[in-house]
Order: sequence, then structure tokens, then C-alpha cells
Amino acid sequence: MADEFQILTIPTEHGPVEARLFDAGATKSGAVFVGRGASAFDSPANGLYARLGLDLSRSGVTCLWLRHREPLDVETATEAMRCAIGALAGRGIARIALVGHALGASAALRAADTSREVRAVVSLALDASSIEDLTHAGQRAILFVHGTADEVAAPSASVELYRLAPEPKELRLIDGAGHCLDESPGTVHLLVRAWLERWLASDVIPIPLVPRNAG
Repeated sequence: MADEFQILTIPTEHGPVEARLFDAGATKSGAVFVGRGASAFDSPANGLYARLGLDLSRSGVTCLWLRHREPLDVETATEAMRCAIGALAGRGIARIALVGHALGASAALRAADTSREVRAVVSLALDASSIEDLTHAGQRAILFVHGTADEVAAPSASVELYRLAPEPKELRLIDGAGHCLDESPGTVHLLVRAWLERWLASDVIPIPLVPRNAG
């Protein structure tokens, strides 16, 4: 898979952040992915971000997958996402979606507050401490995904934030899935990819939704 992406360094006020770029070429649509706070390239749902990067870049969406600089620090994760949005905007990309898991979901909601290019957000297994992050979310399309067996972050956090969120919005509870959503990677992949393709049109060229490692 290493041949399918480029390694970039994105400057932030807290220092450089490493990212994997899945380049779709000339496009107006982009996406940024961030994990739950691990220092490596962290992904939920058994490699979701790698699959999304490959699939979406082939259908017309340039993707950036960020590596955390400071694990468990939502402020630095938020700043990194804002800088990634700026990097995509600098490439002429005007429609951007943010995807975050756990701490990364909080960072995505925070980063969406001040970025006019952001059209959609995907919140995966949001932590309860981040409910206040919706205050200025505006009219972004927000998809909340949470496992019913999550013992780290209660599903009620996503349920409550969904209740507070403006339209357009959607809530999907994955039966039996834990915090990392590894029990249902195929289901999560299809949900997230369909949401991004829907809200990043018109550059996006849908390709068949065939899950990998369906679950």
C-alpha cells in the first residue's frame, strides 16, 4: 500500500505533523482523517482510513490521514486538522470532510467550527467529554457512528450530540461493536464512504460499494 500514498509534513504552531496523502489529482473535494490519539497512524474499524484513502482517491477525493503529534491532546489534534484543511485548500480544494475517531472526533468537530470549506463531519465513537464541541458546528452534515458495546466512551454521548445537532445529521449505532469498531469494519466502511461521497459531490465519481473484510 505504500505506493498508493505520499508522506507529507504539515507545519502547525505546535510543530510539524506527518500525514499520508492519497492524491486524487485535479479535484475540488478532499477529506481529512485522524485517529483516537495514538502516536502512530491510528485508524478505527480494522484499517478504515487506509481503505477510505484508497477508495476515495480513485473516485475523486484527495485524502489526508494525520498522525498525532501529541497523543491524547485534543488541542494539538484540532490544530493539526485545521492546518490540514489549509493544506487542502491551498491545493484548490473547496469541499472538505473531516473524519475523526474518539479524541479525533472531538478534534474534527472543533476544527469544523472555523473552516468554511468543511461540508461534512463523521464522528466515530465520540467521547462524552466532547459534547460541548457542537456549539458552533453550523450546518455541516454530521454522521455519528458508535458501537453499542463501547466500554470506553458510552454510546449515549453520540446519541445526545445527535439530538442537539442541526440538520442534516444521521446517527448509526453498530450492534455489538466496541470502541474501535473492529467488529464491523465492512459496515463502518460503507457508512462512512457513502456519507462522504454524498456530501462532497459534484466532483465525486461513485464506485461500487463493495466492502472489504465485511463485518
